[in-house]
Amino acid sequence: KRQLLGRFSMTTASGAQQTPYVELPAGFQVQTFIIPPQLDGRSIAEIAPRSTFGVHVLQITHLDPLTRKQTVELPGPNSLLRAHDRLVVIGPDENINHLQRALDVEVEKPKL
Repeated sequence: KRQLLGRFSMTTASGAQQTPYVELPAGFQVQTFIIPPQLDGRSIAEIAPRSTFGVHVLQITHLDPLTRKQTVELPGPNSLLRAHDRLVVIGPDENINHLQRALDVEVEKPKL
């Protein structure tokens, strides 16, 4: 099974819109996890996804509990996680599964 990393909107020099995709190597996946309450307030550096699990964090999606608006963060080591945030990671299947078990995070189900 092959997976696409993402879709990017680009404008060419002529002004035309293009939407290229990046294909992942075999054995890699992108996964979205829902941050559980026990990780609330922890930083990316504290959970150390790259050094501990061999997984890279691509994005954190925060949901404001009052306005219900989402904000997307391209995280650094000091980025803080909040309960119910969405953490998007990329890595080898085995490493993603290890991170999921170790941190006890739930996989976000795709919206159909």
